[in-house]
Amino acid sequence: LGAVDALMTFALDVTEQVRARIQTQDLILRLQQEREIREQFVSALTHDLRSPLSAARMSAQLLARGPDDPDSVRKNSARIIANIDRVDSMIRDLLDANLIRAGETLPIHAAECDLHRQLQVTLDELATVHGDRYHLVSKAPVVGFWDCASIQRALENLCNNAVKYGSPRERISVQLTASADEVEISVHNWGQPISSDEQNGIFKYFHRAAAARSSANAGWGIGLTLVKGVAEAHRGSVSVTSSAREGTIFTLRIPRDARSDC
Repeated sequence: LGAVDALMTFALDVTEQVRARIQTQDLILRLQQEREIREQFVSALTHDLRSPLSAARMSAQLLARGPDDPDSVRKNSARIIANIDRVDSMIRDLLDANLIRAGETLPIHAAECDLHRQLQVTLDELATVHGDRYHLVSKAPVVGFWDCASIQRALENLCNNAVKYGSPRERISVQLTASADEVEISVHNWGQPISSDEQNGIFKYFHRAAAARSSANAGWGIGLTLVKGVAEAHRGSVSVTSSAREGTIFTLRIPRDARSDC
């Protein structure tokens, strides 16, 4: 047999190749997840926009059939206006969410108002849709400088989420507390808790918690993004705590005076 004169070995470092392949796979997975989220968003958006548009169209048809009936004209005209306002609100939410995603601050117009009264009016309006589900804990009045219309939008998002994803048998508590410099609005509901991992990303654009994803109620995934945007536009913040023992609490903290020159 022949003798071995030399032995050659080859070593190939594949660490970077493996790392690159893993990164590529992660990127593909994220893109697939984002595509699925966008498809769900478009589906929910289309459904939600069609409902008020269909209702407005039906009211317009009824209006055309009874132009000489003052009561019918008044009733159907009010329905058309209300449904167009719903569509306008949805479009505004979408535009504002995209503004926040681009890193911009929501424009607000802070003026003197009674926040206690604004919360009571908002909850009364919500009660016409969801029934006697809300309990306001507050001492009137709570006067300061805020954009109460945008705070109403934030409260509506939090309360609607509490109805959609909370326990249908328990009341939803809205608490307003105030100090000389700051006010807090908290919305509490019982139901499936939000895990600590999900709490960290729940205010992100298009994010939906497990309870929302498993719910029959389709959502856009931008409501909490808007809540965060409203809080930050007032130079405040929003946070969440959630557990089976304590329930879920979203807390909005804003300064007593949110005017930009303060």
